[in-house]
Amino acid sequence: MQRFLKAVICAGILMAFPVGLSAQQVVSTAVPCQSFYSEFIMNVKSDTVWARLNTTQTLSEILGLEFRAGEKKMVEVGNAASMWSEHDTGKVILSYVKRRTEMRFVFEPDSGTYFFQDVWKLYQMGGSQTRVQFTRLRTLFTSQSTSELSDQLRIYNETVERVKSIARR
Repeated sequence: MQRFLKAVICAGILMAFPVGLSAQQVVSTAVPCQSFYSEFIMNVKSDTVWARLNTTQTLSEILGLEFRAGEKKMVEVGNAASMWSEHDTGKVILSYVKRRTEMRFVFEPDSGTYFFQDVWKLYQMGGSQTRVQFTRLRTLFTSQSTSELSDQLRIYNETVERVKSIARR
């Protein structure tokens, strides 16, 4: 009888244990997010800009990263490439594509301290001009100082300038 009672008590504790854990696994916190946006017109056809964005080597140059391994072209959702910079190593993953008009990339660094999504929208205009909308959403898991925020804006602006330069090649 004593064994049976101990077994019932142990079973009761074990059954209650996971329920107690699951309530403690949910934590709601505010996650800081930076949003950068620009729109500009380029004197090249949208197909040219598209070709630069979906070629992994050129995309890595635009992002200011070094291509390490992975897909040579980003054409299907899920295509990924390992990339590196002096500060980060991680994967660039194609998360959305609408052929010739929109591409979304996610960069997930190995550190896991942030991630960003780049959204590129292309609009062919008359002749050989393309209107480009570029949005970067950067989610952080730590707060940043004013100088770190300034660095992020500088990096974003450099990315815009690189896509303008590379698309003209």
